[in-house]
Amino acid sequence: MLTQKVLQSLLLHHSLGHEDCSTVVLFQLLSDIAKHLENIEALLEHRKETDTRQMKNVRQAMLSKIERQLKHLEDTHMSTINNLTAEVKAVKEILENAKSKFIGFE
Repeated sequence: MLTQKVLQSLLLHHSLGHEDCSTVVLFQLLSDIAKHLENIEALLEHRKETDTRQMKNVRQAMLSKIERQLKHLEDTHMSTINNLTAEVKAVKEILENAKSKFIGFE
């Protein structure tokens, strides 16, 4: 990475002794490191925003899917109850008809 190269250069200049390493060179190396750190910070902030947006989209998609599944389950459940109610009414009507015919035979 560039930051590692800059740090290695800084260490090399420092190890050569202060007489071979001017303040201007040190200042430039430190400025380069600061610039690289700012770039890294900006990249991390961008990544954080991207991840937050993606997680929001994933969460919304999952909630929508669960909502559709629950709606389908509710519709199926209500349909089943309505069908059973209709069948109970039909059986009750058949029993009432049978009962009236049976009473008619007595």
